[in-house]
Amino acid sequence: LKVVNFWPDFRLDSNNQPTSASNTLRNPAVKIQLTTPDSTEQWFVFGRQGLPPVRGLVSGEPIEDLDIEYQISPQPTQDYFNVIVTAAEELYYRANSSQGFKSGNLKIGQSVNPGWADFQITLEQFIPQAQLQREVIPVADANVEGLPALLVKLPSGTQTWLPWGEPTVVADANEEWLAAFSPKLLQLPFAIKLEDFIVERNEGSESVAMWTSKIRIIDPHDNFSEQRRVWMNHPTWYKGWKIAQASWNPGDLQQSTLQVKREPAWVTALTWSGSGLVVLGIAVMFYGPMLAKKLSTPQPKSENPLVETTTPEVVTNV
Repeated sequence: LKVVNFWPDFRLDSNNQPTSASNTLRNPAVKIQLTTPDSTEQWFVFGRQGLPPVRGLVSGEPIEDLDIEYQISPQPTQDYFNVIVTAAEELYYRANSSQGFKSGNLKIGQSVNPGWADFQITLEQFIPQAQLQREVIPVADANVEGLPALLVKLPSGTQTWLPWGEPTVVADANEEWLAAFSPKLLQLPFAIKLEDFIVERNEGSESVAMWTSKIRIIDPHDNFSEQRRVWMNHPTWYKGWKIAQASWNPGDLQQSTLQVKREPAWVTALTWSGSGLVVLGIAVMFYGPMLAKKLSTPQPKSENPLVETTTPEVVTNV
């Protein structure tokens, strides 16, 4: 048995070679070479519990019925803060840090600086005969999806929950109503057919650059059929309906998820107008003071000012 190497804080570097991240015993590990007349094995044994050793065969046959454990003694704590209770229920403390050892009485509301930077420890409450009590609160199963519901209240004060999609009888003293809480289904005035789904990848890799849905809009009422392309941030419109690319399924390239919502032209114009105002406001914020200063600066006078001259004029009467 030969100890080949030791790492206080075992890590693998970028080349998958063992190295130590620090000199602190955070993840100690040893490399052991075990040699028998018939075989040679190398082991990586870790000091942390729960990490199984890694063994590799160098030559010969594997050694059977062999297990190696590595335990390391914990490092003694240099910095500590202890509270001591006497038989008379008096409290004392002792603390050790890089600044030295401290001790003294400990009272409720008293702050003690153990010497760890600017940390302070304050005793808020002392319970001589304390007991731990545990309360178990049942929670809903995380695997069961909840459904929305509405709580309705009648004028008489009767309250009833309306689950999603389930007609429920709301009873009062004299009458009964049948109420339901469900989505409203709308029939689109056109149909959408996915003719092709195109995924473009970056050259030399499998990373996705862009995906495009080649769709066909069919409107039997107007005898309309047209092929269009929809991709991210490039939707299309038809009769006030916006058709945009929402997501896609990497496991099934024959499937595409589109978002269809009502968006008239005036809503789109209002959105773009708001975006334009935001851009204009940013431009004014950055360049407005400079332009205002430039316009308010007086223009320099010319070095050769114009001189008004008069030419004498002779008038003769014949």
